[in-house]
Amino acid sequence: MVLVLNGVLQDDCPMDTTSLFMQHPIYRDYAQQLFNIPTKSVGPVGLLYIGQREMPAAAPHDKNINIVGTDDATTCIIFVVRHSGLGAVVLAHFDGTGVDEAVCTMVARVQELALGYPEGRIELQLIGGYRNPQSCGEEVFYNIMQSFHKHHLEIDLTQACVGELNTVLLLSKFRTTVQLLITIS
Repeated sequence: MVLVLNGVLQDDCPMDTTSLFMQHPIYRDYAQQLFNIPTKSVGPVGLLYIGQREMPAAAPHDKNINIVGTDDATTCIIFVVRHSGLGAVVLAHFDGTGVDEAVCTMVARVQELALGYPEGRIELQLIGGYRNPQSCGEEVFYNIMQSFHKHHLEIDLTQACVGELNTVLLLSKFRTTVQLLITIS
């Protein structure tokens, strides 16, 4: 149980996004930094687009993939597991089903890609799970956080643009703020 939030090992996992943001308001700043990144159109060369429940891995030395992306994470959450030393990433787009297995697979894949790179830590980024009246995104957030918290390795949450931070009310309907996430490996 070694989830790291804002540089501090956690004994307990946040129950919801509200608790996370109250206890660690720095994640609000990180989300704002994400919003401030200008959007960019990319072509198909070197792009790997993923759908729900897919988990590709990529490393900077990959000759075929230099961008991994997904979109449409409304109640789903996109999560990225990254090795900070190598820059290897695994990106997933999940609706809450099969999260425990996905977490183990993603962390193992990043570690495999990072063999020979002793410097670095395992980082986690969460984007999506907008706040809707049914709280679907909150349930997915909780499942993901619990799965990472149970993992035996230290995993450092570096981005949490989820829940209220990824929600806008537009024409009386809740909408997700981040429509597309691209990770450049």
